[in-house]
Amino acid sequence: MLPGINFPTIIVTQHTGKLITTFRTAMRITSRASYRVLSPLGTAIAPHLLIDQLPYLATRHEYTGLDLWDPDYWVNYKKNVKELLGRPYARRFLSLGGILWCLALQFGPADLIEHAIAGPSSDATNWASGDMSNGLCDDMVTPVDKGILVGCSLRGSEMCWPPYDLWDASTGWTGCWSNDNELWFQSHLSNLSDGRLDAPKSHQVWRKLFKPAPAVMSQDPAHRRTDPFTHPVFSDLGHSVDHEPCWDLAQYE
Repeated sequence: MLPGINFPTIIVTQHTGKLITTFRTAMRITSRASYRVLSPLGTAIAPHLLIDQLPYLATRHEYTGLDLWDPDYWVNYKKNVKELLGRPYARRFLSLGGILWCLALQFGPADLIEHAIAGPSSDATNWASGDMSNGLCDDMVTPVDKGILVGCSLRGSEMCWPPYDLWDASTGWTGCWSNDNELWFQSHLSNLSDGRLDAPKSHQVWRKLFKPAPAVMSQDPAHRRTDPFTHPVFSDLGHSVDHEPCWDLAQYE
């Protein structure tokens, strides 16, 4: 356990590598904020040895989209998402925070949080299918993966859920999942579950519903509740505030 910060109890945690977060995330690691765990890259299979590569890794950049005019579009959406979130690298969705965090938690397997906190999956450590940096690795999700999770249409112009970038930049997102966020989510989930054809919306409509926060507002600590508040708290806990929070997990075995 890191000094001054409580993490969810999990079954297995990798005590190697580094945990890197923003300052706000370090204070709110369990509140839908983003974080990531980087672990040493294992003996990755050479990229040219594709004969035995896992099929979902070879096709993770391919997605035909949902037919949102199909009365059974919601059934098809849940089928696609269940398959996606059953892949080892899908744990990365939880560490992205925001709407992707919520969707992964809503539709993912019960042990997804345990895997997310435990560090990168074998997709990254063994297959080098992820983000690599200075001998460390982490899982990654592609734009196609995000498209599956938000339910993009065949043309890609409509989707069941707001795009991650719109959500993250909107006035309604302060960096922490709120009661208002949850009320909206449950209401929209009900509309989708009923198979309403007007529940999915175009990117343009989503943008109107989730208006971008003005630049001044997005930098206002009252809106994001981030570094201006967490710096002194983090310093009081004995951590350096000269760089982004980073711990060598081997210290906490």
